[in-house]
Amino acid sequence: MKQKNYNTQKFLNWLYQRYVERMGYGVRNIDDCPFYCTYPINTLPDWLYEPSGEGVKSLVIDYAKELEAYGLVRFDGSGLKFYFTKEGYQKASRTPLQRFMEWLNKHPGSLAAFALFVSIASLIVSCVSDT
Repeated sequence: MKQKNYNTQKFLNWLYQRYVERMGYGVRNIDDCPFYCTYPINTLPDWLYEPSGEGVKSLVIDYAKELEAYGLVRFDGSGLKFYFTKEGYQKASRTPLQRFMEWLNKHPGSLAAFALFVSIASLIVSCVSDT
């Protein structure tokens, strides 16, 4: 399951790169930038397809449906195209610092544990320097 979540985030980042190449930065064009459920295999990274019988199976639609469940993309009426949602674009465009800060907000105990470690280390350093 962890590998699938990693690849889903990787897929979101891949979509973001395609979006930026075509439309530039910003959400103003998200409705004008469709992504398709079918791509030629030679244009996909290795992790977006897998051997299946005598051919290969694209994983684009699988990952797109998972992102849709999180509200990060939306499909059109035909089910052949999908688009970023505003939330999807914002999640994909976060910087590493923004992702780290979000992680800290979700895991406040980690920050408290780090603060405790720093306090103990400071106490040890001050005791050693007094002798």
